[in-house]
Amino acid sequence: MDITFCSVCNESIPLADLERGRAVQRGKSVVCVACERAMRPATDAEAASVLSTASSPPLPSSLAAAVAPPASPASVPGGRLGAGLAVCALAAVVAAWVVFDDRLQALQGESRSMQIKLAQLEPLRGELTRRADEWSARAREDREAARVAEETAARRVSELQGQLADARSALQSLARRADEADLLRARLQVLEPLAPRVQDLESKLRALGDERAKLLARIEELGRGVAAAQEAVSASGTPGVAAAPPRPAWEGRLGDLKNPSEAVRLEAVLFLAESHDPLVVPHLVPLLRDENLFVRTATARALRDLKTKEGEALLALCDALLDDKAPVREAAWVALRSCTGLDLAFDPMGSDADRARRARAWRDAVEGGLRPKSDSQGGGPNPVPPAAGG
Repeated sequence: MDITFCSVCNESIPLADLERGRAVQRGKSVVCVACERAMRPATDAEAASVLSTASSPPLPSSLAAAVAPPASPASVPGGRLGAGLAVCALAAVVAAWVVFDDRLQALQGESRSMQIKLAQLEPLRGELTRRADEWSARAREDREAARVAEETAARRVSELQGQLADARSALQSLARRADEADLLRARLQVLEPLAPRVQDLESKLRALGDERAKLLARIEELGRGVAAAQEAVSASGTPGVAAAPPRPAWEGRLGDLKNPSEAVRLEAVLFLAESHDPLVVPHLVPLLRDENLFVRTATARALRDLKTKEGEALLALCDALLDDKAPVREAAWVALRSCTGLDLAFDPMGSDADRARRARAWRDAVEGGLRPKSDSQGGGPNPVPPAAGG
């Protein structure tokens, strides 16, 4: 409901008053019916018409008695002036009452309208309350899901950190293995050109093995013949010269150490090593400088198997640490460790400067072990000290 205010008394004017003509539109201003009547002189007829208006509410009895006109104007002092004032006062009271009643009806209408709107909004309020409860429940669920997701993410991060640490350890291990593989590849590249020679030597070794078996059978046969001859001499009673002590079998192979054939020299070295006789060491030492790679390598291994302590052999092994072939250097290093008990570092695949420096350390250690002790009575050579824990 639209409400307009009076431009004179600032009282509200309902739209119904404007429609019924109770309020007057003056340009842009609106004047209520009470102010309009007050601004023009009232007549007795107008007062009577106001009092007889059916739409006006009944006045209270005390108010009606107060404003009731006198029975005869002639009997009231003042005449028409008093009657006019009474009519004006009555008109003002009636107008005020009408305004008050209209305002009250308007407020009642507004109250009913507000109640209707509140009744219409009640389902909406319930719906909003229900949705608010749903949103609160969803918010709680979302917070719980977020908390669970955060815990899961933290656990996952911890697991990933552990996996990352394992991956780094594995990467370092792979790097070490790659370095080892590169070292082995370098060694294989050094040995690869020797593969045909190795196959040739293997075939020669098989042939020498067969020849060796034949020679051993022949030696055994000759031994049986000698034994039979000695028995025959003893049986005949002829006094003979005392038999010489038997010579070691390896003496018959010493001439093969200088044979032009590298296969024969290699077979002789292996035969002398199998004898396990320390007397063969002086015959083997010169072969550490043989022109053939396999003969030099086999000689170093033979000295290792014989566990020699002779100074000449140990110094020759120290010189072999500077051989131009890696297999010879490695065999000499292993032989020195086995014979002396020392555990000095040496890399057969190292640089020339590093090998020279470490070979010098080995030679100093060996020579130091071979020097005579100052307090020794016999003045003999000082043996190389055994390995720790050996």
